[in-house]
Amino acid sequence: MRILLLSAKWLGDAVNTTGAVAAIQDAHPGAEIVVSVGAPGAGVFHGWPGIEVWERPKKLGLREQAAHFGRIRSRGFDLAVHLEVSRSLTRWVRLAGIPRRIGVAKTDDGHGLHAATQPSPDEHEVRGPIPRILDLLGLPAHEPDLRLTAAEVRAGQERRSQLDERPVIAMHLGASNMRKQWDLGQAADLIWHLESLGKQSVLIGGPGDTTLIPDAPCAAWAGTMSVREMTAFLACAEGFVGNDSGPMHIAGALGLPTVGLFGPTNPARYSPPGQRSVTLRRCDCPFLAQDSNDDCDGRCTRAIPWRDVADALTTVLER
Repeated sequence: MRILLLSAKWLGDAVNTTGAVAAIQDAHPGAEIVVSVGAPGAGVFHGWPGIEVWERPKKLGLREQAAHFGRIRSRGFDLAVHLEVSRSLTRWVRLAGIPRRIGVAKTDDGHGLHAATQPSPDEHEVRGPIPRILDLLGLPAHEPDLRLTAAEVRAGQERRSQLDERPVIAMHLGASNMRKQWDLGQAADLIWHLESLGKQSVLIGGPGDTTLIPDAPCAAWAGTMSVREMTAFLACAEGFVGNDSGPMHIAGALGLPTVGLFGPTNPARYSPPGQRSVTLRRCDCPFLAQDSNDDCDGRCTRAIPWRDVADALTTVLER
């Protein structure tokens, strides 16, 4: 059997589709499984055992669309599962003649899918519909699952051994949108506070986050790890603090005590997974009622007090 799974574009959204990928893989041992995923989110799946990864370019012009369509058509898939709403992806899959097409769509007609579910405005944008998609496939719900290999786990433990024995609080201070970025001065105060409690802070993230270093004692490891390497290291940490971003979703998916800092996006729809995750957002933010507001200038994120973050972290660490 050949299965095409159409995951999300962004890293955090791709993380939220991993439970479905894991459930489908477990239900079809021996199947050829391809995950089509946006370039920013592809790192979640590179190294995932038994999965072939197709990266979609960040921008899909007519030439890129034609190439991706040809690739899908030539493979002869038996089943396509759409894990994120995309009218264009649904069209490619339909035109490619895949005989069974299931997933999420925003309209009643299902964008040409044989069975579809619609996202609800009051649920997580990506993670919310996943249980219903799995139900359409006759499969039970499945939490996000990053499927680290034994070798990846050992590598994460080796990286953790480079630090001292104090508990590690990982922090991600970057964001794809500057309006989501917490104030570095507040971050520095939090790091000094954690230092006084006998905890060490490690800054993680991608190459674009290397300049975000607060004036405080911390290990600056942003830009030194791939997504899977960062995931394996986070699995060895004691807690996480960060903006609404991909690493925040990875931390939550790992079950790590996680504090997510929100501003222009609504945590009701974009919160991290996991029972040990909490979110903070300024209650006096003028855009609080919005799901995502382009007019927000980020003041709400920058104004989150470090003491509130410290209290929230203490709460989740005690769960």
